[in-house]
Amino acid sequence: MNVLLVTVDSLRADRVNEEVMPFTRSFADDALEFTECVANGPATPASFPAIHASRHFASIEGLGIPAEGGGVVTLAERLRDAGYATSGYTDNHFASGSYHFDRGFDRMHDASSTTEAGKLKQFVQSNLDKDGALFKTIERVYTRVDALWSTTTGNESEYERAESLNRRALDWIAERDDDEDWFVWLHYMDVHHPYEAPDEYQRQFLDDPESVAECRRLSRKGRTTPRR
Repeated sequence: MNVLLVTVDSLRADRVNEEVMPFTRSFADDALEFTECVANGPATPASFPAIHASRHFASIEGLGIPAEGGGVVTLAERLRDAGYATSGYTDNHFASGSYHFDRGFDRMHDASSTTEAGKLKQFVQSNLDKDGALFKTIERVYTRVDALWSTTTGNESEYERAESLNRRALDWIAERDDDEDWFVWLHYMDVHHPYEAPDEYQRQFLDDPESVAECRRLSRKGRTTPRR
């Protein structure tokens, strides 16, 4: 029996409906659905220790899970020890190998750590005071450079899209023997800010779709200076 775990960052449960996500809604209607689940916390660092290791955020020192041991055993480790081939695909730094969520995975694709710019961005967000002058200066510079980069390079998204992660996972699955059980974890960031909605959805509310660069600028403005 194969096991597929799909997590979607920032997706509200009430958006899984016939109008917004008809395929997912139809799948849930024919499956066992838990309707009264409560997240272990409001953000990634608090949620994923519970998802991967059944541990409360406050029961572990620091962010993520221990590098090894520490009384923590992950789902991937359990399945790997049971003979499963395991692989994970994420573009969320706080749900990546940097915080030891690669434990138990034969292969972990972490798109957030594939570029030096991505590593620097995560370091700044994790270590600098967000109300400090240095952070605000770096943020202003990053916003301008990021907008220019997305305009000149045509980068589709700030995060690797679900379609791309799916393709990586399917390629890995295709390499498995027919009699080899596998466990795959997919973590999507498509609905996480900066809300880069495809053109066809933007046209439902706007005469002309906004560019990726403008979507990112508006998202950052909404988070940092919402009253302006």
